[in-house]
Amino acid sequence: MLETMMPKDTQRAREIQDFVVTDVLEEAGYSDRGIVMTLVDLQGSRLRLHLTAATGELLCERFANALEERYGK
Repeated sequence: MLETMMPKDTQRAREIQDFVVTDVLEEAGYSDRGIVMTLVDLQGSRLRLHLTAATGELLCERFANALEERYGK
């Protein structure tokens, strides 16, 4: 299982390889940070996202903006 905390060094964040999401598991849980979502890549590796309400909202907004830029409104 792949579990990665965001590096404190922003330069290091640019070095992390792409994670292509093929599935979002229905195993949502809760942690001290808020909710935990599990994403799966092409090889079956799992990435657990620990989201607060604010970061979850921001993530959805960024996804929506990127999709609108690529495919239009």
